Amino acid sequence: LHKFPHGTPSLAGVILRRGRIVPVFDAWAQLGARPSSAQRFYLVTRRRGVHAAEWAAIPVSGECELVSGDVQPPPPERPAYVSGAIAAGEQPAEVLDLDLLLAAGSASGGKASPREDGP
Repeated sequence: LHKFPHGTPSLAGVILRRGRIVPVFDAWAQLGARPSSAQRFYLVTRRRGVHAAEWAAIPVSGECELVSGDVQPPPPERPAYVSGAIAAGEQPAEVLDLDLLLAAGSASGGKASPREDGP
């Protein structure tokens, strides 16, 4: 992660991925949770930009796992940035809309609605 001075609370820095500069958004701060002490990896995805799709990344810990399945409607009373859920073991894994998550954090000064159970 390359850090540089800036005034954007949701931006942790950038990474270089396959010759492209990819912004890394601090999803931990957005979700009102504390970062994990486990080694971090970066989940790289494409998100809707102002004029076109663009690459973006969020830090994730080694405690994460990749799951797939049919996306179900979100659990009741979840924030707008939770767009659905996927069955993953005993508890469903929430599917987050990165654009809505970042917008929620920007509107509240860098943090989306706090969560008791973390990201």
